[in-house]
Amino acid sequence: MSKSHPLCIIKIIGVYLVTIGLIFVILAWHRLYNGKGLVKSGIYSYIRHPQYLGFIMAITGWLFLWPTLLTIIIYPLCLFVFIYRSLLETRQLEREYGIEFLDYKRKTPAFFPLLLKKPNRLPIC
Repeated sequence: MSKSHPLCIIKIIGVYLVTIGLIFVILAWHRLYNGKGLVKSGIYSYIRHPQYLGFIMAITGWLFLWPTLLTIIIYPLCLFVFIYRSLLETRQLEREYGIEFLDYKRKTPAFFPLLLKKPNRLPIC
């Protein structure tokens, strides 16, 4: 039995992150540009910023695939831009949609649905 080379595993993770990230971006853009008003369905019913999460996943994957000085320098800059843009977008949507967006924001995490979902609890008598 041969052992997998660690770099091979890193490359596989990189390909996975790029692929899943781009799928997120495509699903988000498709839903966003075919929707009307505040889009809360499809992938947007799980996270508020799937396009930014997709880009973050893709650039993380690219960093795993091509860890050069340039990608190491660009990576944190891209992270900053995507997170900052998501904050600006949140403020804009709060102004544009008011209570409807605030309710959506309260129920839907920005990036990581599994980390923020509260478990359903049965009432105690």
